[in-house]
Amino acid sequence: MALREAHNLERIGPIPTPATRFFKRTATGVILTLENATPRCKATVRLVSRCQRPYVFQVAVTGEFPHAYRRVYPIAADSDNSAALKGMELFVHEFGRQVPGVVSVAPKAKIA
Repeated sequence: MALREAHNLERIGPIPTPATRFFKRTATGVILTLENATPRCKATVRLVSRCQRPYVFQVAVTGEFPHAYRRVYPIAADSDNSAALKGMELFVHEFGRQVPGVVSVAPKAKIA
């Protein structure tokens, strides 16, 4: 009888404790993939044309890992801040998850 019980324990493996269950649950949630990561990015703004308002800016957006890409957007906006916000918004829209009901942070900025 004791031999049969020992054989069953070897087949099942170690008995999971609450600590190992917690670690397995949190370790799987930490792994970054392209699907579950929110894109983080930086924007560099260069003034292209100041002929008339809205000004035309060239916004270079560089993403951080795992979205390590660089995109350049020509954007017509009233200020460099709204152009940078619109460029980062376009980058997140291109690489990130689509969340319904989220409004634009720079509604007046347009792609030139």
